[in-house]
Amino acid sequence: EVDSDGSFESVQPRHHTEGLEALLKRGEKGGLLELKNRQPKWNASSNMYVLDFHGRASLPSCRNVQLAPKAKESDVCFLMGKVEENRFNIDFKAPFSAMQAFATAIIIFDNSSGAF
Repeated sequence: EVDSDGSFESVQPRHHTEGLEALLKRGEKGGLLELKNRQPKWNASSNMYVLDFHGRASLPSCRNVQLAPKAKESDVCFLMGKVEENRFNIDFKAPFSAMQAFATAIIIFDNSSGAF
């Protein structure tokens, strides 16, 4: 997690056989922030699921993503939305650094199934 000063907390396994998954299963988050992809809501009038991107996405795509803390889904800290063929907007705020936001976008593009 990056704080307002731009410094971050290092998270390392206690033992080489443990990793982030093991920590999360035990509920030991420490300085970690668990993010969730916001889920679209069903719109009966259009007969489809929709998610408001506030004008930052104008085309449908499986790579349109909004990440928010699991505890506060309305506080989006990473948004990626398709605006043209091969063009996406990326918006981010703390706790993301520019490098983390860029890496997250690369991971979303690299995910062959399109699910994140």
